Order: sequence, then C-alpha cells, then structure tokens
Amino acid sequence: MGAHSTLEDSIRIRALADAAAAATVVLIVLDAVLWFLVFPTGLLEDYVYLRPAPLLGYELAALVATALLLVAVYAAAAPRARGWPAALLGGLLGLLASGPAHLMLFAVVRSNPWYDITRVLWTVASWGVAGATVGWFLNRRPVAR
Repeated sequence: MGAHSTLEDSIRIRALADAAAAATVVLIVLDAVLWFLVFPTGLLEDYVYLRPAPLLGYELAALVATALLLVAVYAAAAPRARGWPAALLGGLLGLLASGPAHLMLFAVVRSNPWYDITRVLWTVASWGVAGATVGWFLNRRPVAR
C-alpha cells in the first residue's frame, strides 16, 4: 500500500503544481494582454499619487497568490469540478474577493460606480477562466482516492 499511495500522492502533487502554474500563466495573459484590449486606456480612472511605473514583482506575486488560492480552494472544496462548474466557481470566488474590496473602495474614494462594477466583472471573468483551467488540470488524469 505504501508504494501505491506514494505514486498517487506524487501524481496529485504534480496535478496541483501544474494547475497552479497554468492558472498563473492564464492570469498573466489575461491581465497583461487582454486587459489592454478590453480597456485600451489602461486604468479606468485617474488616481492621485500613481506610481510612474507599476511594481511588476508585486503584480506577479498577486497573480501567483491568486492562482495558489484558486488551486487550494478547488482541491479542498471542489476537486472534481471541471468545465462550466469550475468556471462558475472561479467566477464566484472572484466576486467574493473583489466585490467587498470595491465596495470598500467606493465607500472611501470618490469614483464612478460603473468603474468599480467593471473591475469586479473583470475579476469575475478572469477568475472564471483561471478556475476552469485549474479544474481541467486537476482532472486531466484519473486519480484514485
């Protein structure tokens, strides 16, 4: 039983690592490429005290953390989710993460509420795509439990 369990564990760990790497790549592509196709002017509004250039290391860390969060939630709560259910779960997680944050932002900063709604919808969509990716990677090979 020990050798068989070790093989299953290594396959599962590999699936988790692959899912995290793939979700990170998907989020980078969405945020680095598609954001500017959907929002050609970049940020939706002008903020005061903007940095002259973004801190790319922190942005990358945020995307990796998001991917790891998605993988952890899927592995614990929905290990068999794939396709539309996986995308819907990712979108729901995006809504739960960004909705309250943008409500708080709107409460303390004068901004256009449509901009906040647009950013929440972007997060829902991008986390949905990343969630579908995680679901596919976690379920691409049968793993006995």
